[in-house]
Amino acid sequence: MRGSDEIMAEYLLKGAKMLGKSCPECGSPLFTVKGETYCVVCRENKAQSAKGTGGADGATGTKAAKSNKGTKSAKDSKVMKETANSEACVNAAEKEAEADTEFVTESDACSCGELRSEVEAAVKILCRRIKSETRPEDCVALMEAVSIGVDVLKKLE
Repeated sequence: MRGSDEIMAEYLLKGAKMLGKSCPECGSPLFTVKGETYCVVCRENKAQSAKGTGGADGATGTKAAKSNKGTKSAKDSKVMKETANSEACVNAAEKEAEADTEFVTESDACSCGELRSEVEAAVKILCRRIKSETRPEDCVALMEAVSIGVDVLKKLE
C-alpha cells in the first residue's frame, strides 16, 4: 500500500482541498473532492484492500478458489464492515464540512490574510515532513505539494 503522504499529495495535485479537520479513524486530514468531503487515506487504503481480497489467498484456479466463489465468507462480511466504516467516516466528514460551511457563510468568508496564514502553515508542515521522509518518491510528491502551496501564496500577494 502507498503511504498516506503520497496519497494526500496526489489528491492535492489533482486540486482537492485539504481541510483543517482530521479523520476520526486514522487521524489524517480530511479533503473536499468535487464537493464531497472524506478521508482520502482511508478511502484509498480500503479500495486497495478490497482489490486485494479477490485473490489474496493465492488460490485462483484451484478447487478451494472455486468453492469460495459461491459462498458468502468472512471476506464478504469484512468488505461489508469496511464499506460501512468508510461510509460512516464520509458521513462524519460531510457533517464537519457542513459545519465549516455554515461558519464560513456566517462570517461572510475568510479574509485573504487568514487564507494566507493557513496556506503558510500547510507549507511549513509539508517542509517538516520532507526533512524526515526517507523515500525519494514521497519527497518528490511532498515537494510538488510545497511548490503548489508557494504558487498559491504568490497569487494571494
